[in-house]
Amino acid sequence: MATRAEKKRARELVDTLVWDLPEMNPKLGTLPPNPDGLEHCAEFEVLPGIKAVCFPDGDSWRGLLVQYDPATGQVTSTMEHQIRAQSDEDAPRWAQLVIYDILASAVKSAPSEAAATMPRERLAKVSQLLERL
Repeated sequence: MATRAEKKRARELVDTLVWDLPEMNPKLGTLPPNPDGLEHCAEFEVLPGIKAVCFPDGDSWRGLLVQYDPATGQVTSTMEHQIRAQSDEDAPRWAQLVIYDILASAVKSAPSEAAATMPRERLAKVSQLLERL
């Protein structure tokens, strides 16, 4: 069952990363109904049509890559990130690692050099942030 504490934890992650990643529009979100009863999450618009969704699950954090149609908002696929943050203190760096992995994959799979430009620029920024932490 979702609690105010989980919402507060997700809000704190958003508030922590909004200054470093404003172009990814960090915001508090709501998960769709799920068997674990998890409700609150932090959402990051990594690229048009791709979000990183990070959410507290007990003492740890889980992450999803969500692909969607930017025109309709319809989700086309989701994939859970294999690595979890083990504490709230680890969550900001871990969320940046989730975003880094998504961007690295987008650069690698870009159909052209032009299509890789935005992912490459954002990847460089996230890499610099990770070096600071």
